[in-house]
Amino acid sequence: MDKGLFKKVLDEQALSAEEALALDGELEGTAQTSVGKIVGALEDHAPSLSWRSGLNQRLAKESRGRRFTPVFRYSFALVAVAGATLLVATFMRAPGATRPTDVNSPVAADSSKHESLEDTLMYEHQEEASKASLGIYVSFNDESRG
Repeated sequence: MDKGLFKKVLDEQALSAEEALALDGELEGTAQTSVGKIVGALEDHAPSLSWRSGLNQRLAKESRGRRFTPVFRYSFALVAVAGATLLVATFMRAPGATRPTDVNSPVAADSSKHESLEDTLMYEHQEEASKASLGIYVSFNDESRG
């Protein structure tokens, strides 16, 4: 084959009509046809079903062994522990902790009835928040009025 034609084919350049005809002549030569005949004469070998079955069984054994890696084994345990911890933390209260009372409840009607400083502060905060939501603003600074 001509070196110039060979270089054009390698570089995937466009071929002229004469070059394409020369390339077809080279490809249809006796050496190429004899190789084609040899390859065509080879029998199509398909693996037997017993060989395929044995291969599938070996692959299944290997995949079962690698299916659960240590990361996944321990991650299930970690998720369970985290869930139990979250559950305990959600439903457990510290000793002496009380829930805030409703502003309208009879217990919260008078701040002098509150037993601790926290209850009194909570009552006062809720009272001020209720007034602010109704638009009642009380100023504790008398100098600002006049």
